[in-house]
Amino acid sequence: MSVLYNEFLPLVLPEVPGCPEPLALQAVRRSARQTCLNTQIWVETLGPVTTRENWPNYPLVPPEGAEIAMLLSVRLDGSALIPTTEPFLDANWPGWNLYSGQRPTHYLMEKAATVRLVPMPKSIHQLTARAALLPANNAEVAWDELWTRHGQTIAHGALEHLLAMPGKIWSDQQAALRHGTLFRRGCTNIRAEALKGRSTASLSAHPRAFGM
Repeated sequence: MSVLYNEFLPLVLPEVPGCPEPLALQAVRRSARQTCLNTQIWVETLGPVTTRENWPNYPLVPPEGAEIAMLLSVRLDGSALIPTTEPFLDANWPGWNLYSGQRPTHYLMEKAATVRLVPMPKSIHQLTARAALLPANNAEVAWDELWTRHGQTIAHGALEHLLAMPGKIWSDQQAALRHGTLFRRGCTNIRAEALKGRSTASLSAHPRAFGM
């Protein structure tokens, strides 16, 4: 479900008299994105995506109005793959980008919303991913939990940005510092909530032969 960003304005506008609504909405949207980046509170399972023989790259489609901030895990037919990087692969598996013939064991983010499987799959599999999301830059609505559970934190972030603007009739540097402190404290609490009860997979990748 989603909520219009306008719902956040009663928490923001009284603190910045004279601030135009479009500017306040922009600050709210900016704060909502930053909150999600800082906390990984918005997590969804993406897919499944069906793989193709000898094809490495697979786009992941986030929900409407969302972007992928980072991947938390990727699975192939339910089995976890190992995250890796191009420098690691170049150093440990020369020719990795041409390698196929075995079941994929690793993945990397090729670009914003595309997973590259290493080695390339030789048959059909089902690919899924757990991803931390954030609201898209042009979204008119936000994930409803951002409002119902974290609206005050997002308001603090928006107010920090607006109050710190120089030369505005609502400018107040001391108030900006206060709201900034409350925003970061709120993000810390949200982050702790997001991690509670969620197992953390190791992100280390050690050299080993493909398929082992």
